[in-house]
Amino acid sequence: MEVCSEFIINLYLIRHGMTKANEEKRYIGRTDEPLSINGKAMLKRAEVPRDTIVFSGPMKRCMETSEKLFPNIRPYVIRQWTEIDFGDFEMKNAAELSFDPYYQKWIDSGARMEFPNGEPKHAFRRRTLEGFHECLSIISYQTRDLPLGPGEPITAAAVLHGGNIMILMSALVGRDYFEFMTEPGDGYKLSLTYRDGSYQLNNYRRLGNDIL
Repeated sequence: MEVCSEFIINLYLIRHGMTKANEEKRYIGRTDEPLSINGKAMLKRAEVPRDTIVFSGPMKRCMETSEKLFPNIRPYVIRQWTEIDFGDFEMKNAAELSFDPYYQKWIDSGARMEFPNGEPKHAFRRRTLEGFHECLSIISYQTRDLPLGPGEPITAAAVLHGGNIMILMSALVGRDYFEFMTEPGDGYKLSLTYRDGSYQLNNYRRLGNDIL
C-alpha cells in the first residue's frame, strides 16, 4: 500500500499528569520529575482505537502519563518535546520569587520577557514545531499499513508539556500563546487534514474531563 497523500488526523494533545512541583505551583522545566501519587491517581486508561499512534516527550512525567493512558501502545518518543528551561526560576514558585526584582519585571511584562539564564523562547518554539513536523511525518509513514476507507480518520495522541501545547495551539490557531494554558491531564482534540507534507487545521476543542 502506498503512503496516503491526503487524510484526516484526529490528534489529541495531552499535557502530562500532575507532579509534586505542579502541586506546589513551581516553575518546572528541565527538572525530570516523575508524576506525584495524586497525579497517577487522576489518570485513567483511555479507550482508543487499536491503531492509535501515540507520541510522548522523553521526560518521566510524559512517559509515565503515556503509560497510564495507553498501557498497550509503545509511544514514539519526540526528543524535541521537553519543557522550556526556566533558568533562575526553575523549581521555584511565586512566593519564593516575590523579592526578586527581575521576577517582578517579568510579571509586569505579562510574562513575555525571557527567563534569566533560561532557554530563549524562540529556540523553544523552533524545537517544539520541529517535533510536531516529525510527529506528522511518522503518522504519514504509518498510513502504509492502515486499511483506511474514504474519509476515515487516523487517531493519534501526543503526551507533552504545557509549554509545548501552548506553542502548537498558538501556531495552528493563530491566536495568543497564553490563551492555551492547560492544566495537567487536560489538552485539546484537533482535526487536521494532512496533504502531501502540509497540514490544515479543521477544528479543535478543549478536552476537559473527556480525555478521549
